[in-house]
Amino acid sequence: MPLYFFHLNFGHRVLPDEEGVELPNRSAAREEDRELLARQQHAAQLLERNRQLRQELSSVFLISERMRVRARQLVAQSRRASCR
Repeated sequence: MPLYFFHLNFGHRVLPDEEGVELPNRSAAREEDRELLARQQHAAQLLERNRQLRQELSSVFLISERMRVRARQLVAQSRRASCR
């Protein structure tokens, strides 16, 4: 069986397929390529969603940190006011 190589391109970065895959014909190689591309696109979508979730989480963290600081300020003001 012929040996087919599927090199991956990530912009300027190339990840060469050094092993290759034995497939019966070009039609099988095209199908393998389609499946590989679908998996790559799915991985890219997962990475993008992960990035979005990390960004949302950092926003939530910043807001909660601001609220914590503000709560401390209010408690301190309240204590000072009750000491007078």
